[in-house]
Amino acid sequence: MKYWIILVTLIGFLLASCASDMNQRMRAKPSAFGPLNSITVIADQEDWEKIKDTLNFYFEAPYPLLPQPEPQFDLRHFTPANLVASNARRKLRTYLIIADQQDTSSSTLKIIKNDVKTYSDYNGENGYSVKLARDKWAQNQLLVYLYGNQLSEVKTAIAERYQAIINQIREFERSALDK
Repeated sequence: MKYWIILVTLIGFLLASCASDMNQRMRAKPSAFGPLNSITVIADQEDWEKIKDTLNFYFEAPYPLLPQPEPQFDLRHFTPANLVASNARRKLRTYLIIADQQDTSSSTLKIIKNDVKTYSDYNGENGYSVKLARDKWAQNQLLVYLYGNQLSEVKTAIAERYQAIINQIREFERSALDK
């Protein structure tokens, strides 16, 4: 009889722990929000100061064929600390996460190492990597990870890959535009 009570108690604890674990997994992610044609750049403050002109040149360039100049994208910057400070900041629609791999103390690099399953310190002959992810903090969310061996290689990646990144963002936003 004692063993029966112990067995029933253990099964009860097991089911209770599985139920709370399952409840967390089954909880739906909130929907991402924010305007279309807006990119949230996540980068350390020092890196942002060095690359913001490059990002502005390529991503805030005037949209072609409009009678008055309008930027293709509106850029907004947050540091990883800003991102953690506000839950709403993690629910925006489109992110560009940028890091210099030489800065081993970088909070942004820690995010990339944690998120990118195929992360490697070696970035091939180009010296940079660009990876895409979806729905990290909210549903209908696009994340573009861009990291390189040096910040100069990150700038090169922006110059060489900006059109492909823009195409990915436009494709991602197409469903929202259709609605």
